[in-house]
Amino acid sequence: MTVATAANVAADSALMFDRGELRSFDLHQGRWSGTRRYWSGRPWQMGSAAYWEQIASEAERPVSYRLGDDLLEELGACLLGGYGISSDMAAAAFERIRANGVFEGSTNWSAADLEAMLSEPFSDFARPRRYRFPRQRAARLHAALGAAASGSPPDHPVALRDWLLRLPGVGPKTASWIVRNQTSSDAVAIIDIHIIRAGNAAGIFDARWQANRDYALFEHAFLSWAGHAGLPASLLDACVWGVLAHAGPAARDILGTDQVSRTPAPVWPIDS
Repeated sequence: MTVATAANVAADSALMFDRGELRSFDLHQGRWSGTRRYWSGRPWQMGSAAYWEQIASEAERPVSYRLGDDLLEELGACLLGGYGISSDMAAAAFERIRANGVFEGSTNWSAADLEAMLSEPFSDFARPRRYRFPRQRAARLHAALGAAASGSPPDHPVALRDWLLRLPGVGPKTASWIVRNQTSSDAVAIIDIHIIRAGNAAGIFDARWQANRDYALFEHAFLSWAGHAGLPASLLDACVWGVLAHAGPAARDILGTDQVSRTPAPVWPIDS
């Protein structure tokens, strides 16, 4: 090996093992209280925090994230989407429900009526497709719309999320999604499976955290990450979700796993 070649290898190795900056934030969530640290990595290191930050820094923040024209429509759009429902199918289902006047304040629609609307095949695609959970989502939508229509939602984003959480069938992810869409607030985060996998790979989240139990913990960590990066949390959230939701099997490469569903290990373990 020549001197020049050896120097090049050394330079390449230095780049390969450059973990970026060591960051930290405090946690005060019961048994998880303490300080959490993670390496930022560099933008060219797939799956690192800096990788996602670079994507978000080059993205243009949307004028609005809204799916509906008002809070009731946003509630409906988000309840019809989410786990197990593709974004294009959720949009088609929402448009069908809206076209039938469900969000116009009428209380005459039953859960069975909504289920019938969702059960009819959708011809908006190359070939007819069916909505995956018509009975479940119809029941949730009917109960939540009925409760929301009789309430008085607050204006402040966090208070609005707390109010939404009192509606039947609305969990913290859906409530945060509605708030982000309606207000473009950076005080909340939509912690779904894509965000969890990305955060685990970047070392920001702990793989032992569980979304149904530790949502506040995930959100605090994500908002801390956005703060370290100097990015709007809503934009960072949208960019991570946008890449992974549409990457399909290619997400395995980004997350460094052999299966998309597997919990990724941190790109840079904190003790390495």
